[in-house]
Amino acid sequence: MITIKINMRAIGLLIVAICIHFISYSQYCIPSADCGSDDYIDNFTFHTISNLNSGGSNCNNDSYINTGITASVYTNTSYSLSVEGGNQSFAQGYGIWIDYNQDNDFDDTNEFISQSSNSSSSIYNDVITIPLTATLGTTRMRVRSSAFNTFSSNESCSNVWRGESEDYTINIISQSPPSANFSPNGASICVDTVNFLDLSGFSPTNWIWDFGDGDSSFIQNPIHIYSTDGNYNVTLIVSNLSGSDTITGSITINTSGNGLTPTCNSNTLNNCCGFGITNVMLNTLNSTTLDGSVGYEDLSCQLGTSVIEGQSYTISINASGSNPGANNIRAWIDFNNDGNLDNVSELVFSADNTLIATGSIYIPTGTALNTPLRLRVSNDYNFEPIPTPCNDLIRGQSEDYSITILANTNA
Repeated sequence: MITIKINMRAIGLLIVAICIHFISYSQYCIPSADCGSDDYIDNFTFHTISNLNSGGSNCNNDSYINTGITASVYTNTSYSLSVEGGNQSFAQGYGIWIDYNQDNDFDDTNEFISQSSNSSSSIYNDVITIPLTATLGTTRMRVRSSAFNTFSSNESCSNVWRGESEDYTINIISQSPPSANFSPNGASICVDTVNFLDLSGFSPTNWIWDFGDGDSSFIQNPIHIYSTDGNYNVTLIVSNLSGSDTITGSITINTSGNGLTPTCNSNTLNNCCGFGITNVMLNTLNSTTLDGSVGYEDLSCQLGTSVIEGQSYTISINASGSNPGANNIRAWIDFNNDGNLDNVSELVFSADNTLIATGSIYIPTGTALNTPLRLRVSNDYNFEPIPTPCNDLIRGQSEDYSITILANTNA
């Protein structure tokens, strides 16, 4: 008789080792599709990922690729993403997943992170926030397209008729401490009411403002009223779960520096296509602004310059933006400080059929001295009526600045 002794402990250890082996080598499922009709993912951007003009992958096969492209992201931080199909004549739906708990699938409740609500031929854009509960470390992001289809959360591995799938590697890092910043900082303001704006990075959750006059606030974007003119040191402390940061800036309140209110404003009626003024330079004034989509802007309180009577100065007005056509550009100065801008005697600069106008303006004698005067610059598409001080503009815009004329003390 042959006796066989079985070591149950050894068998148990062997079974555990086999299970660990298979678990450690488990793979993400590979979805299948056919992008042979050019209905593939051509452009995908997410944070530092920019996979452009990829032209489809393995089309007419499984139409899947693990790109190997990596991005690092922070928890509790929001990021923009954009997906564009290869053939804009085909309507496509998009679905995006991230394996937040790193279990090699996308089946958990919060892992279907973005979905285009309808299939279309346009670019799909979204903003997603990495949750605090996400497991830290390297994991997988999956981006899928499907022609004439809207994805559901359970379709991370399904077969689709026409489309493509791309995988990316995401390194999830614990939320970074915030980086404090705010505006206005270093500005001279000629009103007593200031709108403070938090510009801090990495998603702060708590704010402590010290306005420099004994008052404080604990909201993100406070409005503060200063009772007297002067220079004030403004401190902002921001914090989140990972730490805090502090910045101290300054602001000057000078309510006596506000020029006379104009009798009219020049509004924008039908802005489109990137028309409007984007930069004005005159002496020490150098102002970069948005295009005409914001309409009339009164910047005279914040921005201006000083000039000397009897002198000439170079002026440059940039209205190029992203608009496709040339502009008619004008500038006026309210020399007598009566609130009216005369289209003849106070017109100081004009240029037609141009995108960037540069020239010279002369500051005459006999003007109001040592007080802020209103400088108005306007533009409009050259197929529209030529700007005047008070007429409403069709596509362009008007911007007001302050200009102080000083007496000429030269011999």
